[in-house]
Amino acid sequence: AGGTSEQSVTVTALPLPTVSLTANPLAVTSGQPITVTWSSQGAIACVGTGVATKLATSGTVIATRSATSTFAVRCGNAAGGTAEKSVTVTVLN
Repeated sequence: AGGTSEQSVTVTALPLPTVSLTANPLAVTSGQPITVTWSSQGAIACVGTGVATKLATSGTVIATRSATSTFAVRCGNAAGGTAEKSVTVTVLN
């Protein structure tokens, strides 16, 4: 006696995370405070350059710079998907 068996499997793909990053102001004099703010959707962890290395999935830091600098944040989700944003702040002479 032969028979067939069928199974159904549903696979749900996680959407890629999204990241928002701003720096204010975008042009400063040396030593002037810069407010760097980021947030993410669908991320479980974030890392940064120009700000602390390990970051929460959203936050704000105050930074000062003596030279033009780029701040970047990269966030990832549980499936390994990543999103990255960067912003450059110009230090005026």
